[in-house]
Amino acid sequence: RFDDLRTRHSVVLMDLVDTNSVSQLDDIVELLDTAETHARLGSWVAVMLAYEAGAAFDAAFPRRPPPPGVRLAWFAAFSSCERVEPVTRPSAWATPMRVQRRGGSEWFMAGVTKCRHMIEQGSTYQVNLTDRFDGVLADAPFELYRAMATAQGGAFNAYLDLGDLVVVSAS
Repeated sequence: RFDDLRTRHSVVLMDLVDTNSVSQLDDIVELLDTAETHARLGSWVAVMLAYEAGAAFDAAFPRRPPPPGVRLAWFAAFSSCERVEPVTRPSAWATPMRVQRRGGSEWFMAGVTKCRHMIEQGSTYQVNLTDRFDGVLADAPFELYRAMATAQGGAFNAYLDLGDLVVVSAS
């Protein structure tokens, strides 16, 4: 599911044609080539790349394994797409339990300082600094997606259910 809450254009991809995932850096480019072939043949394609997949494209990125249970790359190709109503704010926020922040406040503030320095030096003009959270939800993952997407109100929201893993993204 993809929701652009600025233009109120939302879609759900339907009728799965193919899907695959990889956990090795050397397999990422081939997976993306397959996904691109599906797109060229007219399929709707969704792709998820973990942050740790960056080393497949640039040796300057550190080689790190993804968190347990997370693939480096995944794609799914669908034969159709259905326009749907945009998500709405849930009546109650999704309730996370036993949440663990991976980076932490000190790490995050050091990252902000480093990003500002890089911008001041002119080596970049924009940086997206993110932190991962792990935990268990008391509610369905889609409720967390609704809460995050509507709180952000952005154009690039995605809900990907990979079967054993759900990716929730709001931007």
